[in-house]
Amino acid sequence: IPFGATALETPVKEELNIEERIPIYLRNLGIDQSPGTILTPFVPRGPIREVEFSPSELRTLKDSTDT
Repeated sequence: IPFGATALETPVKEELNIEERIPIYLRNLGIDQSPGTILTPFVPRGPIREVEFSPSELRTLKDSTDT
């Protein structure tokens, strides 16, 4: 394929929403996977628990990082 040429043209129809265009873009890039297959490893596995520190724990952490 010469530089600048595309094997498959992306439709220029304005009605197509992004969800419909993504598979076309992937195909144009030579990626033979659906967006769902690509994103599956990144699907959250449950609630993300943020670690909470008490003020005394924060002081201990700060003291241990001071040099």
